[in-house]
Formats: sequence, structure tokens, C-alpha cells
Amino acid sequence: MKEEVKRMLDVAPPNPSETLHLIDTIQRLGFAYHFESEITENLREINKLSLEGLDDDIYIVSLWFRLLSQEGYNISSDTFTVRIHTTS
Repeated sequence: MKEEVKRMLDVAPPNPSETLHLIDTIQRLGFAYHFESEITENLREINKLSLEGLDDDIYIVSLWFRLLSQEGYNISSDTFTVRIHTTS
């Protein structure tokens, strides 16, 4: 099973939202310590993308915010203000 999850992280889905869901699930199950380098690499790539690549879903934006903040990226909470005003 560990190899299957590693493969899933190595072959990141084309949609960053799916990668965020996968990382969140792995963390919630308590297995993230097995995949620290893969998670770090995936979040590094997601951080390079703009928020425009994400769904217009506040849940996905908040997941993006939490996961990148936990990884040590400096993410502004203004992200939520901008997203809320542009989707309303």
C-alpha cells in the first residue's frame, strides 16, 4: 500500500485540487511521515501555481492555504478576501 501511495504522489494529478485532497487525506490518516519528501515536492510545485489554477471553491482555497502554511510558506490571509469578492 505504501508504494501505491508513493506512486500517487509521484504522478501528481493534472488538477492541483486533487493533489491537495490527496495530501490532506494522507495527513489525516497519520501517514504523512512516510511521504515527507513527496509531499514537500508537491506543495512546492503547487506554490509555484497561481490561485487561478484552483477551483473557485472556498474549501479548496482554504485547503491550499492550510497545507502551504503548514509547510512554512508565507501565505497572506488576504487570499480569502480576494477570492470571496471575485466569486460573488
